[in-house]
Amino acid sequence: MLPSGALWAMNTVFSAHKHVEKVLAEKGETGQCKLLLVGTGGLALWAMRIARFYWPEKRERIIINVACLRDEGISIAHEYLKVNVVQWNEDLYEEQLVERTKDACGGYVDIVIDFSATSRSIRRALKCLAPAGVLLLSSEHSEGLISRFGPVAEKENHQLIPIEFGTLNQLRNLVHLVSTGEIEPPPHTIFSADQANEAIAKIGRGIIPGRAILEFPDEESEE
Repeated sequence: MLPSGALWAMNTVFSAHKHVEKVLAEKGETGQCKLLLVGTGGLALWAMRIARFYWPEKRERIIINVACLRDEGISIAHEYLKVNVVQWNEDLYEEQLVERTKDACGGYVDIVIDFSATSRSIRRALKCLAPAGVLLLSSEHSEGLISRFGPVAEKENHQLIPIEFGTLNQLRNLVHLVSTGEIEPPPHTIFSADQANEAIAKIGRGIIPGRAILEFPDEESEE
């Protein structure tokens, strides 16, 4: 979990930090920065924990909201994140979802971190962004999405910013913070390798929250 999703989430939080500081500086001492996290998978859970660790003194001024892409994501967001939640139910019309999001966030948001980064989620997120707002997305998916939505973003002076996976030094720091308990990992359940079918079935039925980890015995244990 650490060298993949967690590291990317950490680099995303670090990249968002300068934009958060800029918004807070522009809004004055009592102003707030509204941030929207899209998705309640492992990435969003990591990002929330890392953000709370690195931004504790500004917690009251940074309002974090989560857009859930799945029904079970709502319970995860309430139980583990304890933040404002809006459900992106794809059965609703697009304009309804945009209005629902703005209502939940108390208006337009300043920064969006989109861990799903699909054409639909990017289009929706841009409609929820304040003028000069920033949208962060994975560099893996960014080239096609930025070329497609760049002209739309420019009309409102929005920025689409691709985020790389992070550095080795960030990973070392992350491993230290998790090993010392300063950052708690998202919920996960460990299964032995011979329980793979059971793990997949439980994930499919939404029985276990967060991640499932398959543990393979080392050679000495097998002997």
